[in-house]
Amino acid sequence: MARYPAGRTIAAFAALWLWLACSLAWAALPQGSELWSGSQGCEAIATVRQAPASEWRPLTRDAAPRTGHAWIRFPLPPPWPAQMLVLPNFGAQHLEIHLPGVATPYRHDLQMPTPPHTGTSYWHTALLTAPKPGLVLTCLAGSHVAPGMIELRPAELQIERELDLRALLAGSVAVILAMSAFALTFWIALRDAIYLRYLGHLLAFLLFAGLNEWALARFLVGLPGAPAPMLILRAFTLALAAAMTLGFTRKFLDLAHTSPRADRILGVILYAMLLFGMLEVLGTIVSGHAASLVILAENLLVGVACLVLMVVSVRLAWKGHRYARYFCIAWLPFLTQVLVSVVLTVLGAEVGQTLRAMQLPAAAFEAFLLSIGLADRTLALKRERDAAMRLAERDALTGVYNRRGFELRLKTRLNAGKGGTLLMCDLDHFKRINDGFGHSAGDRCLQIFVERAERVLPETCELGRYGGEEFVVLLTATGTQARLLAERLRQELADTPVLVDEHRINLTVSIGMADIAPFSLPTTASLFALADAALYRAKAEGRNRVIMADRIRNASENAVR
Repeated sequence: MARYPAGRTIAAFAALWLWLACSLAWAALPQGSELWSGSQGCEAIATVRQAPASEWRPLTRDAAPRTGHAWIRFPLPPPWPAQMLVLPNFGAQHLEIHLPGVATPYRHDLQMPTPPHTGTSYWHTALLTAPKPGLVLTCLAGSHVAPGMIELRPAELQIERELDLRALLAGSVAVILAMSAFALTFWIALRDAIYLRYLGHLLAFLLFAGLNEWALARFLVGLPGAPAPMLILRAFTLALAAAMTLGFTRKFLDLAHTSPRADRILGVILYAMLLFGMLEVLGTIVSGHAASLVILAENLLVGVACLVLMVVSVRLAWKGHRYARYFCIAWLPFLTQVLVSVVLTVLGAEVGQTLRAMQLPAAAFEAFLLSIGLADRTLALKRERDAAMRLAERDALTGVYNRRGFELRLKTRLNAGKGGTLLMCDLDHFKRINDGFGHSAGDRCLQIFVERAERVLPETCELGRYGGEEFVVLLTATGTQARLLAERLRQELADTPVLVDEHRINLTVSIGMADIAPFSLPTTASLFALADAALYRAKAEGRNRVIMADRIRNASENAVR
């Protein structure tokens, strides 16, 4: 733990989410005995009413049949009549409610919701109105009638719950769409393939989540239920979403380099998911037992992929992989949802539809956090690129521009048609310093020259090492002002000896100047030639002086001609 401090952060988040999952699981367990189950058949209501209390038993997930009919009774408390029965969308097809004091039962086909009954992707609701309190007898019929999470809520509370859930889901979709726009924008700007993969991951999941909702599928096709083609398309989008997620994650975690074995496994799963998705689309060819095997294999592959991804990401995060930390935290809500579902299943409780609805907010959280991770990745790559460019354009000893970097900036100024002055500086008798005091002393003299130049020259100037003991300076000033700056630099160096390893070294510099006339279109070669010629004259005339090249304009004009 001490070796990888990030592991403590990962462990803390994992413990937090584990505690949250257990808390949610415990809160989701049946807390009262308001719901009871009785007969397992399709008895008449009179028979059910006459059933002795000993034949009724507490309602659990395993108490009701998976097929056929189930009678359920529970007390209807005040206030009247503002009570709403909430049934999870677990697959039941028919609902029959017998209210106390009401002769005609309420019957409804759950596949075709009409007022006063309403339906969503997650639950059905029915408004219960009765003239007196008593026991409500409810009959459910269908292919899956285990109703462990049936609730009776005040109408206002349920309406508020539905509005809150709709707002949460709408906000989640908005976040995912916003992150999709973010990915598209960055891909267009940067042409980085990872953003295109991320966009595919988000859109594929959003398509799957939309088609996975029965109510949305019904709305899209204008039919009471989702037809077979829509269900097939939903199955295909599951395989597509899984494949797109794997493709993005492999690139985001750079598994080809960080974990090659896991990358190969996930690559095989990716193509297998696409294959199974195509087999599901071809449902008329692959049907019956074969189709069941395909679905089973697909779910097993999803489970294996999730296990591999989480093991690898946690291991990488533990070792300090920056983006693996983003991945682990981003996917924790999904893991929490799965963990709660598993705990509820083990404890014999029904997995609520509200818990299933948390899938979309979890996806929104993942999309938002991974977008931050991608932005961090882009900034890190930019910093690395800038650092590489600085290393390529900077002198390692002095930190100023090298010849290549300086020439690029000089060319930029010339292309912009801006004036200025080029200084070419040469430290006098530098070979004597290397021979007399050593190369380390010579290197220190070069660094001291840069330090003093940066101290006396304006911040707007560009300073570079041209080679050996030669330096170049690009000033924005011209004429007399530029000459004064050059003289200040020369005098600063001549007046103050350099102390290196207790050695007193008298260091002077010869400077050649070339004026850059605006709009004269000089070339870098012509400027360096003029400045070098002026520098040569300064050294020929005794060194430790500044010489101005006065033929710059004539040379530039001749170059243009």
